Amino acid sequence: MEHTQDRENEPDVTLLNEAYALLETDPARAVKELQSLAERGSSYSMLYLGWASQKGTGVAVDAKQAEVWFRRAVEKGSELAIYYLGHFYLQQQEYSKAHEVFAMGVSKRYAPAIYCLGQMYLDGTGVSKQPDKARALLEQATALGHVFAKRSLAKLLMSGQFGLYSILRGCSLFLGALKDGLVVGMKADTSSDRLRA
Repeated sequence: MEHTQDRENEPDVTLLNEAYALLETDPARAVKELQSLAERGSSYSMLYLGWASQKGTGVAVDAKQAEVWFRRAVEKGSELAIYYLGHFYLQQQEYSKAHEVFAMGVSKRYAPAIYCLGQMYLDGTGVSKQPDKARALLEQATALGHVFAKRSLAKLLMSGQFGLYSILRGCSLFLGALKDGLVVGMKADTSSDRLRA
C-alpha cells in the first residue's frame, strides 16, 4: 500500500528531488524552484510549499498560504495532500474542516485518512465520541493494511465494550499490529502510508 499515485503524476521528479534537497541548504531558492514546479502541476511541490509556509522555511510562517498550497494539491488529486490538509485543520482546531477533508479520503479508500477520521470519532475530537462509527472506520483502514488503525482497533476491541469475542480478537489484532509495525519498520520505509498517523 505504498503511496505512489502522486509521484507517478509528477512533471519532473529529478527537479522535484533537487528542489526538496535545497530546503536544507538554500530554502529561499528551493521555494522558488518548488513554485515553478507547482505551476507545472507538481502536487508534491505544492505539499512541500505548504510545509514551508507552515514552518517558515524559506518564507515567512503563513498558515493561510500553507492552507492554499495544501488545498491546491488536494484539488490536483493528491491523496497524500488530503492527509496533510486534514492534519493542518486539526492543528488549527478547525475540526469540521478536518472531518470534511478526511471524509474525502474515506471516499477514495485512502487508509491514512480513514484512520484519522476513525480516531476523531474514537477520541471525540471535534465530534461526539462514537465507538461504533470509530470501529467501522478503523476496520476499513485495517483491511487496507494500516498499522496504526489495526492497533487502535485492537485497543478498542480489548476495552470490552463489544463483548468477549471482541476482546479475544483485539488481542490477536494487537499482536498482528506489533508484527506489522516491525516488518514495515525493518524495511526502513517510514514514509509508508501504512504508518501515517
